[in-house]
Amino acid sequence: MKTCIDREIVEFKNICVEGTVYDMFIKPLKEKYPEKWSEMFMIYFDKRYVECYEHDRALAKQLFIMMLFGKISQFTEVQQVFAKRFPILWDILTIKKKQSYKAVAKSFFDMEGSLMIDQVAKPLIRNHKRKLPIFSVHDCIATTEENLDIVTEQIESVFYSNFRNVPRISID
Repeated sequence: MKTCIDREIVEFKNICVEGTVYDMFIKPLKEKYPEKWSEMFMIYFDKRYVECYEHDRALAKQLFIMMLFGKISQFTEVQQVFAKRFPILWDILTIKKKQSYKAVAKSFFDMEGSLMIDQVAKPLIRNHKRKLPIFSVHDCIATTEENLDIVTEQIESVFYSNFRNVPRISID
């Protein structure tokens, strides 16, 4: 029988891989910030808010990431939403952040770098003899349109080998 923490980890991993982790924040955060939601969108994205899923998801994602990387005293509304759904994970994260929120942020950056730079970008550059244009930007890999399939396949392979699942990939 799975323990509570095992269930939370599996559920959180699944919504991360499905690309729906930010969706769980939209409704409760819009309820917590009813008058400020569109104003916050303008502040973070420097464009007018339009009532649509894309804008809501973008702001929920922004707030979630800022909460993860920020101090315990910041983004308390986002913390409450996360803690309600994942109380054990939140307790663990809180303990770690109290020890050093900067160390927590660094470990997230290190994991992202390991995945996207070391396991995706570098092998693509090496295996294609530097003929495949690759640029990493935060958690994204930029390339030319004709190389999208190669890059997508590498990302999916890396995520499957690490997490036994493939993320939803956005191509812009």
